[in-house]
Amino acid sequence: MTNKHIWAVVLLLLGSSLAKSGQEPRAEPPYGPSDLCDEVVSTFYLRWIPGVSRNKLARVEVRNCRFKDHAALQIAAWNEEAIRPNLMVHTQGITLQRVVLSGNVFVLETAGASNNIFHVVIYDRGKPRLAFHDATREDVRIETSAQSVIVRWPQREGRDRVYEFPTGRY
Repeated sequence: MTNKHIWAVVLLLLGSSLAKSGQEPRAEPPYGPSDLCDEVVSTFYLRWIPGVSRNKLARVEVRNCRFKDHAALQIAAWNEEAIRPNLMVHTQGITLQRVVLSGNVFVLETAGASNNIFHVVIYDRGKPRLAFHDATREDVRIETSAQSVIVRWPQREGRDRVYEFPTGRY
């Protein structure tokens, strides 16, 4: 066998093993980014309107996505009258740590395997958007007032990072 033939065999074997490994199940949930997980953990309504069906109100749901021997939380946010969520975020968190809802600002802290994950959803003119997302091992402070939600993000050195989210009208 010549060197060309040996390299050809090596490349064929390598390509074959890569193709097989690409066909193995990956460590991802069996749901896609647009799939809504089935189990509702909590529902938070931005405003309550007596006599209006809950499924027609703007709301943020925390859902549990189960697959095999693992679970992760999903945030699903609807605007009024929506049939499907207008925003879905797979948090990678496995347990709820803290929830803050003030005006049109929703803060969710989840615990992951090695850190806590923060998500801030803001309703702007009735539509939800992800305004902030980050993870940390530090003790984050959240303050609320009639005008804003303030997230104080501690730094190992220097001053805290401060994020302010106005709690304007829905």
